[in-house]
Amino acid sequence: KEDEDITDLKKIDDFTNGATKPIPGQVAKATINGVDIYSKNNNIEFNGLNLELKQVSEGDAVTTITVQTNTEGIIEKIQGLVKEYNELLDQISSATSEKRYPSFHPLSQEEKGAMTDKDIELWEEKARSGMLNRDETLNRTMQNIRTNMFKNVEGIDGKFKNITAIGISTEKYSQGAVGGRLEINEDKLRAAIMDDADAVMELLFAEEKKDVDSKENSSKSGIGSTNKGIFTGVYDGLIDGMQSIVERSGPGEDRDLLRSVRSNILIDFVTKRGSISDLDKSVSDIDKRIADLERALARKEESYYQQFTQMEKYMYKMNNQSDWLGQQMMMQY
Repeated sequence: KEDEDITDLKKIDDFTNGATKPIPGQVAKATINGVDIYSKNNNIEFNGLNLELKQVSEGDAVTTITVQTNTEGIIEKIQGLVKEYNELLDQISSATSEKRYPSFHPLSQEEKGAMTDKDIELWEEKARSGMLNRDETLNRTMQNIRTNMFKNVEGIDGKFKNITAIGISTEKYSQGAVGGRLEINEDKLRAAIMDDADAVMELLFAEEKKDVDSKENSSKSGIGSTNKGIFTGVYDGLIDGMQSIVERSGPGEDRDLLRSVRSNILIDFVTKRGSISDLDKSVSDIDKRIADLERALARKEESYYQQFTQMEKYMYKMNNQSDWLGQQMMMQY
């Protein structure tokens, strides 16, 4: 508490205890690791712990509180993250390896009119299949995440610098399986958490941090080196992938969903691109080329028309001259 807040707390009259006049209440005070903590009641919050004061300490008496790490709870959370990561990996792998059927083109209205609803459904299912096959953006995003997943995390204080040090690694290769899936050695992870839970959490979830060297590097190269936890890096990598997809194809109807993931995710897209995605630009460029070709075709048609008109005039004159010559020759005979 600030000094002025403590002064206000000491003025509180919060009970009478049956007396004829109010008895000034006293502010609850506890000293934890040399730090004085004040509260209006007997409940004190400290570093996420709720302490309920039961009695007044006598003299210099010291109360020792032992807090144990919820090891199984941490393991459960990490297992959940690994499961979600593997599911995401499966989905992206399935989309980027889905079979493509080049002969099944999008149907025109005339073609749909000659088909049954069931035939249209089956046809369009084939036409949509493989639309993300070998998609460059998705493959690049997952490749970056996989690479960063097993890099050493620099600039953190804990003893663990690599995800394999706490028992998380990739599954062994098997034919037909999706590469890069994670698996957990629970015994090794449990031992790491019991040894230093803070170091495990820092390795996985440390926020982006810049050190002195990064400032020097940024002044020289314009790019600062950053350090972040493994799953923090995974999250940021996915955000970068989403931004690449938005730049390529636009946000579609998912603007609110994208903003819920990161509030400013569409700022650069709108300010730098004017909400025009690469796909929109490509379509616009194609439409412009079609319009230019149509104008060129119209000019060519007009040119041919004038040439043929002139040719017809010449042919008409030639026919008249031929008729006249024929008449003259018949008159001589």
